Amino acid sequence: MEKLASFTSEQQGLIGEIEMVRITKTTHPVAGQRSMTENTPARHRFKNTSLALAVLMMSSMAGGCAYMQDQTTVGTVPDDYRTRHPIVVREAETTQDIIVSVNAKKLSLRDENLVRQIATQYRRSGSKEMAVLIPRGSANQHAARRLAYQATTILKEKGVPHGHIRIVHYQASELGDAATIRIAFGSIVAEVPSECGQWQEDVLHTVENQNYYNFGCATQTNLAAMVSNPADLVGPRAESEIDATRRTFVINDWQENGSGRLAPLF
Repeated sequence: MEKLASFTSEQQGLIGEIEMVRITKTTHPVAGQRSMTENTPARHRFKNTSLALAVLMMSSMAGGCAYMQDQTTVGTVPDDYRTRHPIVVREAETTQDIIVSVNAKKLSLRDENLVRQIATQYRRSGSKEMAVLIPRGSANQHAARRLAYQATTILKEKGVPHGHIRIVHYQASELGDAATIRIAFGSIVAEVPSECGQWQEDVLHTVENQNYYNFGCATQTNLAAMVSNPADLVGPRAESEIDATRRTFVINDWQENGSGRLAPLF
């Protein structure tokens, strides 16, 4: 009976029926009575035993197939490039360096465009402070001060508030005339931590019906680089307020003119 503990209730019943048939075949009849084996024809007893064995084998096979099917389904879950190469949103520092020559009097056209570009990035980031780092003690420190003043003027023209700009001097005596003006602010960036181009195994010699390790890495990296505001990957933006004046104008125009102004679709 201890062996029956690992079977289901239905299988235990079938095994019990088989055992009962086996016992009745070996039991000796009492005097004056006929045994059960004498009352039951031999072909009927063999038929019942075979039927019970067949049902038991089919039940065991069905249970084994269900177990194999569950194992196969669970094994395919982690095979997803978005899990293998996830896009991570984190806080980082956005910087822009401006090269300053010793005799520079004003920003070049290229440098002015770089300052305008980082001002646009700052406004989109939603940061509240921007630092302008000016070298001190270097051979080009005087030229750097003049160019830094011009850079802050451009930043204000591009919409960066005066209170958000902070002037910081850093020691650059060891840099000579190679010291630069650095404009920096903290922002949120999106990136993929895994490195693309990792071919860890031969994709032609595999029997698994799964994509290779490097699959999806380039797509995820390009998507992270193209997102204008990485905060959109974390959650949706808030809805803007309804323009009641515009809504009233559109509804009145529709009520008065109907669809007569609309261009035909075909």
